[in-house]
Amino acid sequence: MYLFSHLATTINVSMINIKRTNQHIPEHYQLYMVMKGSISIEDNGEKYILTKDDIILLYPCNQYKIESITDNTILDVSIPGTFFHSMIKPGYEVICNSSIGRKNDYHALQNILTDMVVFYNKEDNHLKMCSLLYSLMDYLNDHFLVNRNSDRASSNDSNYSERIDKIANYINTNYPLPLNLQTLADYMFLTPQYLSKFIKQNFGENFNKYLNKIRMDHAMEELKHTNHSIITIAFNNGFASTTSFNKTFKEFFNVTPTAYRQSFLNNDLLEVSERVNSGDQDMEYLVSDIDSTVSDLSGTVHRNIIDTTRKNDMKLPCLKIINVGIARNILSHDFHKMVLECRDALKFEYARFENIFSDKIVSLIPNSSVYNFTNFDDIMSFLIKANLYPLIELGNKPEKIFYMQEGLIDKKYDISQQKEIQRHTNALDALLKHSINRFGIDYVSHWKFELWCPQSENLDLLIPPTEYIKGYQLYSEVIQKYLPQTRIGGPGFNASGNMENFIQIIKQFNEQGIIPDFISAYLFPYESNTYNEDLNQSSYRILSPDPSRFKKVLAQIKDILHQYLSEPVPVYITVFNSTISPETFVANSAFQAAFLCKNAMELLNEVDALGYYIFTDISNEYATDQPGVLSGVGLIDIYGIRKPSYYAFEFLSRLGNNLVAQGSNYIMTSSHDNKYQILAYNYVHYNKYFCINCQDRISYQNTYNVFEQGEKTTLLFELTNLPPGRYKIRKHILNRSSGCFLDECIKILEQGNSTPEELLYMMLNMQINEVDYYKSICIPRQEISYANCEDSLCITLDLEPHEVNYISISRKL
Repeated sequence: MYLFSHLATTINVSMINIKRTNQHIPEHYQLYMVMKGSISIEDNGEKYILTKDDIILLYPCNQYKIESITDNTILDVSIPGTFFHSMIKPGYEVICNSSIGRKNDYHALQNILTDMVVFYNKEDNHLKMCSLLYSLMDYLNDHFLVNRNSDRASSNDSNYSERIDKIANYINTNYPLPLNLQTLADYMFLTPQYLSKFIKQNFGENFNKYLNKIRMDHAMEELKHTNHSIITIAFNNGFASTTSFNKTFKEFFNVTPTAYRQSFLNNDLLEVSERVNSGDQDMEYLVSDIDSTVSDLSGTVHRNIIDTTRKNDMKLPCLKIINVGIARNILSHDFHKMVLECRDALKFEYARFENIFSDKIVSLIPNSSVYNFTNFDDIMSFLIKANLYPLIELGNKPEKIFYMQEGLIDKKYDISQQKEIQRHTNALDALLKHSINRFGIDYVSHWKFELWCPQSENLDLLIPPTEYIKGYQLYSEVIQKYLPQTRIGGPGFNASGNMENFIQIIKQFNEQGIIPDFISAYLFPYESNTYNEDLNQSSYRILSPDPSRFKKVLAQIKDILHQYLSEPVPVYITVFNSTISPETFVANSAFQAAFLCKNAMELLNEVDALGYYIFTDISNEYATDQPGVLSGVGLIDIYGIRKPSYYAFEFLSRLGNNLVAQGSNYIMTSSHDNKYQILAYNYVHYNKYFCINCQDRISYQNTYNVFEQGEKTTLLFELTNLPPGRYKIRKHILNRSSGCFLDECIKILEQGNSTPEELLYMMLNMQINEVDYYKSICIPRQEISYANCEDSLCITLDLEPHEVNYISISRKL
């Protein structure tokens, strides 16, 4: 890629495979990052083994021997030498090789390189790539330079340059360890006396001072940019006690570490405070984020002044639909029990299911034209008992989906089944007549139907749009004959695929003069693997690094509908989730609760129905061939333990009918009984490195490593124009400490009371009393308080990453 303007240079980002031993002489500086597998690189007789996540810098015109150890994928970022040299401090060079360095020093570099992969093939990406290139060079300058200038050397004799570089690199790499002159001398095969003299002559200072300078530079950054304790920072940087750390720090900076941190914090807050106070004080607003940019070591602070008299009607499609998978799941007694337990709390109206035309649900009695509806009747009878209506997917979908390294693989799907539409429409005709007679026209008139347009594991259309429209017309004619007011929609398009396919289907609707009752789509946070086409990986290969992808994709869908259809059409997101992979515990984590709240709020008033996939893990749509994996992306696990996503769903269902205010991480509503509700969340997205490695198998104890680090967020609410009186404030707090079975298990590990293997066995084989125990403790924490209100009421929420709070506010009479 040619970068314009003052960055008149070319940068190339690619993915490569090392398949055999080869001699490599780079033309440019090349940063290799191992994304998968392992390789070895030999340089001047030194051999380095690089495994997953390792990074190394290769120099132009140097000869390297590179070998494959295991099947590998390597990220290669190539930068011309002229530009590289212009960005490096004079008299210095870059030494970057994580196979011999401290891994923690390379985390930020991994993120920068990952960003380069993500943005390299995006449109209009030049400014972003320029920014990333500068960030890369800045980070290399800050962390990986070795001094080669005259201040450090007594002469320019190159005989000593290799030894100088080796000493500097060793100290820069091992400064967190209990390093001393004798240790270094042993490494260099020199006497301590000679080494001490050599360092003094070539570095301009003695060993201890040079070592402590390196340590102080790293300690200062930790003080400024983390909330680590002083003793943690001391240990992280090679000091055995806070006493020696404090003494050394004061010698260098003439201030204690605590005072330095406080001074840095106060300067940042003062700068923000001045910026806030200079704003327009007379401005009227529904919501005021006065301090939304205030950030310190304790996190970000948002102050919101809300006029409670301002109310707008709000439709909350959130989760009026729940997906239960294939129809026969509803025949399960365990499923019945879970639905009835959750019916009042979750308040969904429609149960969406698939494959009603399977022989186990609707079948012809042999040697007759009579259908057996016994199992279908059982399903409907249960839904009536549960006060639910069906949303029936008419398409012949795969019975089971496996999530594999190669992508989504559809099992038992036969394209020839498309030829059976006539058989299915005959069955549908008989089913509707039977259902009206058995369950009554009033109930059946509330049913809804959806027809999926078959897509492959790579999200290519399996049938032409014209054939899909013909099928849609045939089904629609049968339904309209008996239920003229009932809605049928489609095409169930997975928006992670090629949007051009969606356009072709919508065009066919328009050309045939058909306006569907609703347009349905599926939202998952995946995007096409544009950066790695040579490796022939599927569209589902990477997660989108954009936390607002759902909102943007929905806007794209609505633009297409506006462009190609002659009148507005309701949009149903009938399927959505943060993941389809049972190979991670993401759907079991606290993250899933914040994910659910964030996306429900962003899609609020933008869609007409929103369907979470899937209700319970006892559904068997998603499975894995890997042993020891707890499959499931549902709201409730196989034991009936409710996940954080369940409680987020419940919080959403408790919101009122009127919208009072909405911000980037909260919503406030009111109900007709003059009660108020606040739902707030601290959403942290997947880190970009995991986005492009989303098929990595992550152990349950490392689940939270796939997200950005995040920080605490404080929300300050000042509710004005409330009727005076005494108010009851009830907080429901859902976070990693309250409401998450996965975190309870991680806590056992952190306390050293189990091994990962023992705990995994327990998770897979829980006893009844253990299940009952975890059901009782894996619930949100509640806090109740009371406050007097003259005119306004103040509420403060401190949200950790992935935390969700629901607050109900009611006036005592």
